[in-house]
Amino acid sequence: MFNTFWWSTKGDASHGINWLKWDKLTISKGGGGMGFRDLKAFNMSLLGKQGWALINNPNGLVSRML
Repeated sequence: MFNTFWWSTKGDASHGINWLKWDKLTISKGGGGMGFRDLKAFNMSLLGKQGWALINNPNGLVSRML
């Protein structure tokens, strides 16, 4: 889906060239990629951060709601 967004022409998903694989686009700019975030890894890190906050702050608003 991301490749289609970046590389399709005039909103037509069936045309256009996918110049690079998404794995290559997520490499840092210094490493030759475009520096896009790997969304799966980013989502997992945010979920881990939320879990850590729930464990360390049991009296917080979100912890009490859950």
